[in-house]
Amino acid sequence: MFSQVLKWIHWADANGLFTFLTMLLLAIYRLIRPLIKERIKAEQNHEKLQALALADQLAATIIPELVVLSELTGDQRKKEAIKFVNRKLKVLGLSLTDETIAAKVEKAYSVYKNEQKGKQTSRVKESSMINKRH
Repeated sequence: MFSQVLKWIHWADANGLFTFLTMLLLAIYRLIRPLIKERIKAEQNHEKLQALALADQLAATIIPELVVLSELTGDQRKKEAIKFVNRKLKVLGLSLTDETIAAKVEKAYSVYKNEQKGKQTSRVKESSMINKRH
């Protein structure tokens, strides 16, 4: 059996089969490796985008709840919001830097504040229109 394998190896070597197979494997590796790397990178980018979108939603969820807590200072509210978003992302197996989460929390607070101003402005307009009718 061993001698048969050795004969086949000598035959393949004499006919250049080993060289051909080696070069074929090398060529396949060089062609497939960039595709695999790109696929991994795309998957990581997709996960990062998912984490960013989820952080936006989580921050928008927690901000209205923290704003009404008068016993906390603004800085404490921000830290609590960051902790909340970070914990929820980690539970889901996602992660973002604290700076990114802080930016998401600040953005959510800004949107919340603008929405509140918009509601107040529309209430003032409605009341002034009601007063004009009477």
